[in-house]
Amino acid sequence: MKLSKVNHNIVCRRQNIAFAESKRGGGKQPSFLVCRKGMIIMKSKGFTLIELLAVIVILAIIALIATPTILGVIETARKGSSEQSALGYIDAVEKQVAINQVKNENLINDGTYNVPMTGITVKGEAPTKGWLKIEKGMVTNYSFVIGKYVVTKGSETVKGDEPAKTDEEVTKTGPTQELGKESDTYKAIVYLDPTDLTKYCDASNSVSTTGTKEGCMKWYAYSDDGTNYNMILDHNTTAKVTSWNASKTQITTDTTSWDSSLKARLVTAEEIAKITGNTNWTSASEWFCLEKTSSTANGCYNPTKISKYSWIYDYTNECVNYGCSKADSSNSGYWTSTIYNSNASWGINSNGVLYYNGAEEIERGVRPVITISKDIIQ
Repeated sequence: MKLSKVNHNIVCRRQNIAFAESKRGGGKQPSFLVCRKGMIIMKSKGFTLIELLAVIVILAIIALIATPTILGVIETARKGSSEQSALGYIDAVEKQVAINQVKNENLINDGTYNVPMTGITVKGEAPTKGWLKIEKGMVTNYSFVIGKYVVTKGSETVKGDEPAKTDEEVTKTGPTQELGKESDTYKAIVYLDPTDLTKYCDASNSVSTTGTKEGCMKWYAYSDDGTNYNMILDHNTTAKVTSWNASKTQITTDTTSWDSSLKARLVTAEEIAKITGNTNWTSASEWFCLEKTSSTANGCYNPTKISKYSWIYDYTNECVNYGCSKADSSNSGYWTSTIYNSNASWGINSNGVLYYNGAEEIERGVRPVITISKDIIQ
């Protein structure tokens, strides 16, 4: 656009004054008018296409470098949060154990428990699945699903493991135990599959049926040398055998598929005597009631309560009349490996008695004993 000389000079003068004032004030130089041969041209500062592309490339490179680091920080924070949640849950469990002991109610005994446990509340995120092991009032081992992580405790440290699907159960392996109370006459109840010591067994999947020889079963640990348990099965693997001699052969047949490290055998009469506190008893001694309450000609009859030694003669014929928990009409007891004399051997009868019977007695069966390392039991 052409301007008159007068207008041109006026406009240029105004622009120059504005420019000078801007410099004196230290301010930003304004977008400016350039006076050129009577023309006024408006110019604005901006970026060229090349400059914009360069900026985009630089930002993309920064994003590529920074993203893994940021994600790593987030992942570490989430793992740390899961670990802290696990520790908070353990603390809550141990406090509840202590409170219940002080109140002497709803006692949480030593053993392995599924989580979440009833009555345990925590601040923050609680486990949705898993298990924990309590020994002497303290949580000694555990595996929890918290969020998308499995948090486990090894021998010393707690760590976040690989992400786990939240709809999957925590993988558990091996036998489990429930430690006996002070009033119990056994050391622990152990759930174990003698054919596969890596198989997870607990009360929910163990079978106590006469004749069952494989799979998860219930055992009573009656002696503990600090390293190993000696344990007796809660039922006969063979209901009846034709004689005491046959029991020695049958125990081998019944346990052929079992792990050889268990050293399956028959219990001795001396072991039964020791369990019941008859420390001076010998194989030449007289028969005795496992629990002396009211002896009769038929045995140790006590219809008013369960015998504290009921686990020794459970699943025998009519044993509920003599203080056992569950009866089984298929047998009248089982043989020990101990001989009384040339014509008789010791065995456990269904009336709660350690008794010697003729070696050709056919009403007794086979109930195995095993020895197992405590290290493999959860």
